[in-house]
Amino acid sequence: MTSTIPFVPKRPDGPRPWAEFGATETEYLRWAPHVCSIACCRSLILAARGEAPSLWSLTKRGIELGVFVETGIGIAGAFHVPLVALLKEFRIGAVIFGGAAEAELWRNARRHPIMLSIDLARAGSGATGSHLVLVTGRSSIAYQVLDNACVLSGSGTVVLPRMELAAISNEKGLLITGMLGVPASG
Repeated sequence: MTSTIPFVPKRPDGPRPWAEFGATETEYLRWAPHVCSIACCRSLILAARGEAPSLWSLTKRGIELGVFVETGIGIAGAFHVPLVALLKEFRIGAVIFGGAAEAELWRNARRHPIMLSIDLARAGSGATGSHLVLVTGRSSIAYQVLDNACVLSGSGTVVLPRMELAAISNEKGLLITGMLGVPASG
């Protein structure tokens, strides 16, 4: 089980991760914890086009589209409708799904990447809330998952048995329906 979709960490390695992120240190410290959806998008854009804007450029565009909302108490998001719009700008088709039973996820993972919401507490991360991972394919018994926060695996790339992913899934996310390898217009 191999994928042509590259792994993009939401927190790049190195002594100055904000530089690779494409932001100032202050912007990076504020936004890096929230950009799992953007790292998934960057992985998809790289797969489709061979190049992609920085995580910070995509984050700023996501903010403009409403993927994230800054509130008085923090950052809320990632909201799926504007996330679909962001992907569409790069000619990547996506549809929102919710309440997807494991059998449906299994069937779709054969043909389409899936940006899947998982429950951090059920994943054993010690955190609460949701996190988006990118399901890039499956074998006969397991899913291949890119986890840009390295919650499920220190390497960020993990093979999860079918029922293990089902146990941590929130049963919602984005089904990636098309990835045209051509530059977006505009």
